[in-house]
Amino acid sequence: MKKNNQQVLLRIAVSLLTIIVVAFFMYLYITTRAVTLTADFDSASSTSSREVQGSSKYQQGSMRIRGNELTVDIANTQQMRAQGLAGVVGLSDSYGMVFVFDQATTHAFWMKGMLEPIDIIWIRDGRIIGTHTHVQPELGVADVDLAQYQSPGVVDLVLEVRAGLFEESGWQVGDQVVFSL
Repeated sequence: MKKNNQQVLLRIAVSLLTIIVVAFFMYLYITTRAVTLTADFDSASSTSSREVQGSSKYQQGSMRIRGNELTVDIANTQQMRAQGLAGVVGLSDSYGMVFVFDQATTHAFWMKGMLEPIDIIWIRDGRIIGTHTHVQPELGVADVDLAQYQSPGVVDLVLEVRAGLFEESGWQVGDQVVFSL
């Protein structure tokens, strides 16, 4: 009986040690990845007009919603839309990214590579038709397990901004959106 208890305790100790080792390596992976992303951010060109990431690959435009003027990076190719705001830190109140689609259709977005929470604003024909607010990053989640955020209908533009900006600015479904290059 005593030997059985010792074996059970030994198995528990080995299991706990395994969990601690795995957690430690996960911590190292996540912090190393964050340092790499921070280094990419710090090495970005300071002369770029992009407020957040320092990348000049995006054309810029502006959006106005209820008197709030935003500078937006325009993601109008599949490659740009796939990259989106992944790896970006420090979203400001006057910045966003607009995803422009050739055809109005339904779309689903995910948080692959995202480091900060965002608001996703769905737009059709210059009007907000829906939103997902305070969408959280899903660090360490496999691509196949990432949550999908579906547009509430057919959209031709999608705006991503800092989490909370939609509510703080008093924006509402039905508000007019003026987008210009």
